[in-house]
Amino acid sequence: MRILANALALSLLLAGTTSTVAQQPKDKPKENAKETIGDRVVAFCKKHKGEKVGDGQCAALAIAALQDSGAKKRGGPDAPNDGDYVWGELVFTLEITSKGPKATGKVDAIKPGDIIQFRDSKWVTVLGNRTSSTTALHHTAVVATVDKKSNMLGIYEQNSNGKKIVSESVLRLNDLREGRIRIYRPIALESKD
Repeated sequence: MRILANALALSLLLAGTTSTVAQQPKDKPKENAKETIGDRVVAFCKKHKGEKVGDGQCAALAIAALQDSGAKKRGGPDAPNDGDYVWGELVFTLEITSKGPKATGKVDAIKPGDIIQFRDSKWVTVLGNRTSSTTALHHTAVVATVDKKSNMLGIYEQNSNGKKIVSESVLRLNDLREGRIRIYRPIALESKD
């Protein structure tokens, strides 16, 4: 068995010496890799996890992350109502209507670094024989990850459950029972060239 393992290791080593990928330095970035504003927004949130950002309000996290990433702090006047913050380009909306859930846009359009604005939202999650509910009357969060198959978003948020620090949570889009969410793509600051 040991001889077989050594032979396998040797063949993998020899195969790797002819590969151009194996000969590249490990710290050299991929040529096609370009950091986006969304990447920088997520990195800011991750860096500050467990810390209080600004005054600890939910929107303070989004504002600081956008400012740090080179994006506009806000994307325009409140819409559709006063207090419904606009964070950039609207890419997805999910709301509960009298006829049930209504999505505008596709989950595929959501990316890490997008900003979520909640309004009068109630979430009910059933796992086995356990049910939990969460409300977010007026809340802001940042998309950390997107699982398109299960319609789940990993999020960074602040001022949640009475804690004014940055934390991670999961948002199951299929569990929305009341209200709406609007998801925005950050917009870069205009260059002064």
